[in-house]
Amino acid sequence: MVQVVDSLFSLYQELDQEIAQFKAHSGLNCRESCGLCCLRPSEEILCTLLELIPVARDLFQEGLASLVWEQAQKAGGESRCVFYEPQPESPFAGRCGRYTVRPLLCRLFGFSGFRDKRSRVLLTASRVMKEDFPEVVKKAQESMDEGLAIPLSSDWATRLAGIDPSLTQERMPLNVALMRAIEWVALRWGRDDDTPPNGPPRVPPQAA
Repeated sequence: MVQVVDSLFSLYQELDQEIAQFKAHSGLNCRESCGLCCLRPSEEILCTLLELIPVARDLFQEGLASLVWEQAQKAGGESRCVFYEPQPESPFAGRCGRYTVRPLLCRLFGFSGFRDKRSRVLLTASRVMKEDFPEVVKKAQESMDEGLAIPLSSDWATRLAGIDPSLTQERMPLNVALMRAIEWVALRWGRDDDTPPNGPPRVPPQAA
């Protein structure tokens, strides 16, 4: 299990660096304190079991696994991610309570691309980005047409699946995937009292 998680974190580190480079060259970024992407129902944020295993590890380390499992079960796919933390300054302001171990889709959102039928790479900027920074979004696409690299969501999904196909064969609503990950970790470690494994929880290194 440690090897699988280490491979996942290595993947995240590489992706975070690629996104950081794209942001630096394009000038594109999120609205400050924006949490709109997290307000959507969990069923619109699809994740694999593998992506939520690091979160589950942390929850066992903190003695919160049972509590969060119950919260995720209650929220289900119709409610937002249980880790979203609203901020008082605005109804649209918020942050992720597990940002360092957030899933692949959350990392890619707003800063990834896809190939159209003519193999042109198109930017998947968020609605807020297009409304707040239309000129930056336009220039970013122009830079991409000229060769600026951007993470392709399909490529990273394929690489994720390559880490462990058995843990990535099904995509589930985030809250559901979280429940399954907690159950998976509990079975692997056989801990009924939320006792963590030996050693501290691992978190992915931050991009420079």
